[in-house]
This record gives sequence, structure tokens and C-alpha cells, in this order.
Amino acid sequence: MSGDVRAVPVVIPPADLWRLETIAARKGMTLPEFLYAAALAVAGMSTPKGEESIRVFHRAGMTVMEIARRMNMTNLAVKDQLRRLGLKTNPINRTKRETP
Repeated sequence: MSGDVRAVPVVIPPADLWRLETIAARKGMTLPEFLYAAALAVAGMSTPKGEESIRVFHRAGMTVMEIARRMNMTNLAVKDQLRRLGLKTNPINRTKRETP
């Protein structure tokens, strides 16, 4: 995402909201992350899987878990790609907090 982030209100019936929250949780994502990824996928604009994306996310300081969520990959797959690229995992910043 770019620096210009905008909130978009979405009306979702309670039963569908529950289903979407369940799917997002199974994927290890928050509901907003899941909805954003799903919208990009439907529009044909999802994040491409590949070495260049992993390099860019790694260079940006993202952790293995953050890269995995963004690319819809497992942590193990991301670690394997980083190893193949000769990159070390970025440390987890425990003081960083996600903003809603």
C-alpha cells in the first residue's frame, strides 16, 4: 500500500461478516487485510508471487510473517525463498503496533 491510505465503509450482512472473519482468521489475516487482498485478486491486481516481490518486502523491513500474509504464502515458504535469495530474515520489532 502506498502512503495515501483511505478508509472505505462497507456494509456486510452479519452472517456474511462472520463467514468472512472466519476465512480471514484461517488465513492468518485480519478482516481488512483479507478484504483488501480479495478485492485486488478480483480486480486482477493481486500481489505477484516471486523473488522480486519478496526482495522488495524484505528491503522494506517486513518480517517473514508480514511477507507471508501479504503474499498469501506460508511462513516456511517465505523463509525458504529468503534462504534461496541469500537474505536473512528481518528481526521482529516487538514495539511496532498495527493501526486499525
